[in-house]
Amino acid sequence: MSTTAESLVVKRLQGKVALITGGASGIGESTELGTPDIVSYVHCDVTCETDVRNSVDLAVSRYGKLDIMFNNAGITGDAELRAIGCILFTASVVSLTYIGTPHAYNTSKHAVVGLAKSLSVELGEHGIRVNCISPHAIPTPLLLNLLDVSDKRKVEEVVSGNGVFKGTILEAEDIAKAALFLASDEAKYVSGVNLPVDGAYSLSN
Repeated sequence: MSTTAESLVVKRLQGKVALITGGASGIGESTELGTPDIVSYVHCDVTCETDVRNSVDLAVSRYGKLDIMFNNAGITGDAELRAIGCILFTASVVSLTYIGTPHAYNTSKHAVVGLAKSLSVELGEHGIRVNCISPHAIPTPLLLNLLDVSDKRKVEEVVSGNGVFKGTILEAEDIAKAALFLASDEAKYVSGVNLPVDGAYSLSN
């Protein structure tokens, strides 16, 4: 990311503390922002409530608060609701249209969107916004491993060929920018939204 882009990010999220799961690679890695002196890393198995609680406790104890929770790696429990203003989930284009992916995956992503909508209503009275981001396929290490493909350009070519929006390639950083918008005060009245970042793919399929 350029120096200008980093400055813009710092300005938009000035004074905010975020906890991002799945930050080791792909979308989560692209969304982790800041210099090493203001970023902390901790192992967290999001299927383990204790790990989630410890991550939240670390953020609150080290930085005094927790403004943003980006559930990029999976679904966590209620621990993060103690001191937060914005919750984000990574869903998928499959929550908007069927593309032949396994039923278990489709079901989980629909559940994430349903949870986000339900929480947006339930937590609104506490001033907590809840939104989803639904990206089209991105050649992250996870997807490349799943497809047993080593060349990410092949995946990009397939996605671009099947897509309706031509002339650009969807990258993990694009999802990070969508998360930045939804987490910032620019989206202070945006809640209950499932934001597609799919180049209109879901509208034509």
